[in-house]
Amino acid sequence: SDELHTLMRILHYYPRALIGDSEPSIATKGWAAGQEQAGADVSIAFDRATGPGSEKNIPIEHKGKGRVRVPVGLERPLKDFDLLILHSGWVARNVVAARAARRAGIPFVVTPHGAYDPNVLDRGKYMKRIWWKTLDLPMLNAAAAAHVFFTDEIDHLRRLGYEGHVVIAPNGVEVPDGRQWDGGSGGYVLWLGRFDVRHKGLDILLQAIARARDTTALRVRLHGPDWRDGRSQIAALAAQLGLDDSVEVGPPVYGADKWDALERALCFVYPSRWEVFGLALAEAAALGVPVIGTSVNPLARELAEAKYGLAVEPAEQALAAALVAIAKGETHLLSAAGFMKERYSWSAVGSSFLDQVHEVL
Repeated sequence: SDELHTLMRILHYYPRALIGDSEPSIATKGWAAGQEQAGADVSIAFDRATGPGSEKNIPIEHKGKGRVRVPVGLERPLKDFDLLILHSGWVARNVVAARAARRAGIPFVVTPHGAYDPNVLDRGKYMKRIWWKTLDLPMLNAAAAAHVFFTDEIDHLRRLGYEGHVVIAPNGVEVPDGRQWDGGSGGYVLWLGRFDVRHKGLDILLQAIARARDTTALRVRLHGPDWRDGRSQIAALAAQLGLDDSVEVGPPVYGADKWDALERALCFVYPSRWEVFGLALAEAAALGVPVIGTSVNPLARELAEAKYGLAVEPAEQALAAALVAIAKGETHLLSAAGFMKERYSWSAVGSSFLDQVHEVL
């Protein structure tokens, strides 16, 4: 296995890989590092407009804007690689990059990061179905494999008509040295993510907090980038429910500030209506923070089965009961730090990914 890994030269392509703190950006860098640790020779291709290149980071010219901003001349660097990995879905750049790989005679793998979940398809269903049939499905059918995080996603792809190979390997997580949960000295419930109200279940969370206040007072911190004015919607809902004094609706926290917030949290909550992984949930669990996720999230289910966290229905009553149980110390959870380090280190998932890709190829 290790000998095969050393023969593999891999190029990841994600235009914003080197900037920002989004899940795809962090994951692209993480996969590259994990596959390097497993023995492969790995580089990242990114949009030249976002910054300078380096030995391992290859700037690529792009044209256009938004979802129709596409790479130009990707075939040239592809000549030095054995495999191209494309990140995300519903974007023209991947279709163009896949065609470049085919012209260069290089196999490629698509990592959609949950983009093909049925709930995502339901948003703009008409246009997405046209896009799927004319662009993304033909692209996937030409791929060596689709890369999913858990087996749940396989059914999503099969229902959409994809019948090709599938590689199953979850995202990894890396905790900075010396970081661990301090027992909840901050006394607050924490949520981190994008302020996508429906997807992330933030309305459910606030309703659960309101329901729980007759039993126990909970202080809540919500932090993340805005999405379609979701932050102001949540602030308005908090005011409507009389939670102004107990709910902080704040901006994103990155780097040391993020780890500080996680370390001091009473617990971490991730009430998504749908989710294929949940990077912030994984980071909290890796620190040893008690976590509450929803049963639609395969990572939350896995943690709950091993008594590392709770997985509840995405409903206010179930979530309120879980929050009260943790706040009152009625639920005793094990630290997931060791489990996450063993199961979800980037080197472990990187090695698993490479083993499966070798079988496919």
